[in-house]
Amino acid sequence: TQSNTVTTLVADDRNPIVVQASPDGRRVYVLDNAGALSTVDIAEGKVTAVVPVHNVFDGDSVIVAPDGSHVFVPTSDGSGTYGITVIATASSKIVAAISLPS
Repeated sequence: TQSNTVTTLVADDRNPIVVQASPDGRRVYVLDNAGALSTVDIAEGKVTAVVPVHNVFDGDSVIVAPDGSHVFVPTSDGSGTYGITVIATASSKIVAAISLPS
């Protein structure tokens, strides 16, 4: 906020490692250390969806598309294979798992 004050606290028992806001500021996406991506509705002040993402690689790199339609989470299977999990924000569903060339 412009006053730099806390306006809402959202109770959640997960261990957040990264938080990214949607471009319109209506939601935040919270990735926890267990690999779950939670959607928090700012106006409601609550978690509205949780999507499990397997093999999260770098929690500091969660990205929200400029139009807010998708969230991108980097993944790795631990053997040198990397990818990106794509989550549609409207449905809170994984819509693609993209493998990256090694």
